[in-house]
Amino acid sequence: MAADWADMLSAEPPVWEVAGWELRLSGFVTGSAFDAHEGGAFDDTDVTGQARVNLRVQRMFDSGLTIGARSVVLAYHDALSDDRYGNDIFEKLYVFVQTAFGPTDLVAVMDQMLEQTERRLRARIAELPDGTVRA
Repeated sequence: MAADWADMLSAEPPVWEVAGWELRLSGFVTGSAFDAHEGGAFDDTDVTGQARVNLRVQRMFDSGLTIGARSVVLAYHDALSDDRYGNDIFEKLYVFVQTAFGPTDLVAVMDQMLEQTERRLRARIAELPDGTVRA
């Protein structure tokens, strides 16, 4: 039954094309009501909720290169909801570049660069004389 409600309430995010750029707006709203009682120590009845908006702007080129930016904006939250970034309205904002070769190929290249840098650094450290140097 919960899956039926989720399917009924979900919607495809709107997408706009502007001068070759794709703009996508999405987000989510969550909330709950609760009634907590602890053996007379406290009685608490409350409602909590939050809303986040996601914006993605990207452009895909014929070569397979994709560039863009993404953000997560905290539109609303109360004191009980999950505040991950200390009341920052813009929780995440970043740019990205992806080639037609895919992210796994880029990770392999980055690993090779790091290994090569480590080997060179270790070789330079090995050239230093033993002992203590004072300035």
